[in-house]
Amino acid sequence: MGLPPAHAKAMNLVPDFKLRRRLYQIFCGPMKQDRKKWDSSHRLINFAYASPKQCHSINVLSCSYGKMRWKQSHFFSGMNNTPNFLFFIAATSRGPNNKGGRYARRAINPGRPVMRNFFFPTIAGILMFCIGMEAFPEELWLHPKCETLPSEVLGPFVTLGDGGILALQGAHALVSKDEGVTWESTPIFKEGETISISTEGALLRTRSGVIIAAFLNVSAQDWRWNSETHDADPGTRLPCCVIRSLDEGKTWQDFQTLHEDWTGAVRDIIQTRDGRVVFTSMRLLNRPGRHCVLTYSSTDDGLTWKPSNLLDLGGNGHHDGATEATVEELRDGRLWKLIRTNLGVFWEAFSDDGMYWRTMGQTTIDASSAPGMLKRLQSGRLLLVWNRRFPEGKTEYPLTGGDREWSEVPVSNHREELSVAFSEDDGKTWTTPVVVARQPGAWLAYPYVYERKPGELWITTMQGGVRVKVREADLLP
Repeated sequence: MGLPPAHAKAMNLVPDFKLRRRLYQIFCGPMKQDRKKWDSSHRLINFAYASPKQCHSINVLSCSYGKMRWKQSHFFSGMNNTPNFLFFIAATSRGPNNKGGRYARRAINPGRPVMRNFFFPTIAGILMFCIGMEAFPEELWLHPKCETLPSEVLGPFVTLGDGGILALQGAHALVSKDEGVTWESTPIFKEGETISISTEGALLRTRSGVIIAAFLNVSAQDWRWNSETHDADPGTRLPCCVIRSLDEGKTWQDFQTLHEDWTGAVRDIIQTRDGRVVFTSMRLLNRPGRHCVLTYSSTDDGLTWKPSNLLDLGGNGHHDGATEATVEELRDGRLWKLIRTNLGVFWEAFSDDGMYWRTMGQTTIDASSAPGMLKRLQSGRLLLVWNRRFPEGKTEYPLTGGDREWSEVPVSNHREELSVAFSEDDGKTWTTPVVVARQPGAWLAYPYVYERKPGELWITTMQGGVRVKVREADLLP
């Protein structure tokens, strides 16, 4: 949830997904805390891509120089008021396209000259020695009926009028005419516009052919969490934005910022039977610091938007509260929202129109502190893809949080398995969950689901790099 903090606001994602996934597996696999926990003494724990003076850098992991220590499931924990080193594997190049470049090892001290060839191998060697083989997650296991997709492109996807597939990445629209084997890229924004689309976003092609993208503008983020007050300081922002295309993604228009508050994620978007477009969003609240969820609705194919009321579960922490919801329309016309919480289950809310959410309570669907994805399939069934609270066959998992930094109460962050279940009765009952991907020591989370053709499901994850297709019938009991 959320994205890099202020000190990394000029960075974009590593464009080479295979490299990003491998670095993720090697360096961040065993972490049980969220990889996006920061304060004044924590530096970015993520893969990023920067181009200072046309030299590309991939941020692998970070620590506070001067103090490194184990603490339960933390990778390492920093101390305040110490200089911070960011350890990079850098792609040095002659230009922004990395033509003729090579990968080299570096350690970068923010604000100081690059220190070459010494700190990274030394400190990385110490870390690898300390954590042993736990740094290397086990091999990714996939359900026998799953097939690997032909490319590493991340969803969400939509089907174009001519049968092609559209996805968004960074500041570009990607189109495939050959079932995802190859992709043609075109820019979304004009040259000079400082807008970059987050990997946590939502994409929809309406019945009239308008394509709507809802996303976070990572180019405008500014993360200012205060570990002393357990709250976000003034100026914290990650805007929630929308843009649309009227010509199948060739050109884009009507860019809007719907709110400037820190938006932890935009996860899902649907069009209801009456034509209303609804997508889920978030806002960071203060005193105490926590998140809440809301939806935005449009009755004119995304030209104008209205926000709903806020749903607030309380809590305290930069990953606490009501977060990262998914939404679907039920057969009776109501909208059903499943909300990520730190309480061991999804919470739910209902609305008649996406504008007013009047009923909220907990479900019986056990869940880790991670988002799920609901999808109405062409068969009429509801599909849920999510991380269960505990690994399959177990009744416990190490808890983290409870410190008012991550959360007010200890939580399960189990994300080593990705499960699916189906419902024939609009979520009242579900089939026995089926694990489609498993990788102990890694995180397989933030799923997107795309029904390429009736019964053919493409499942991709932002965390862990799952890229599979599977037939609905092969996962049914």
